[in-house]
Amino acid sequence: MIPEKPIGILDVHGYYSGLKELIGNFAREGFMAEKWLNHLYFSNDPFELIDQLCATEKQTKSMMQEIK
Repeated sequence: MIPEKPIGILDVHGYYSGLKELIGNFAREGFMAEKWLNHLYFSNDPFELIDQLCATEKQTKSMMQEIK
C-alpha cells in the first residue's frame, strides 16, 4: 500500500512509540522503503500534527506523480 496522503498519528503519552519503532525497523530491515517514513508523522500535540500534515500534502502529491 502506498499512501497518497501523509499519515498522522496522535501519540498521546507515547502510546504509539512502539509502533513508530516497529515501522522504523521495517525500513531498516528492507521490508519497506525508507522514503515512506517521510509520510508518517507522530506528535503528542494535535495542532502541531495538523500543521505537519498540511505542510506535506503538496510534497506527497509530487512524490506520487513520480511513481505513476
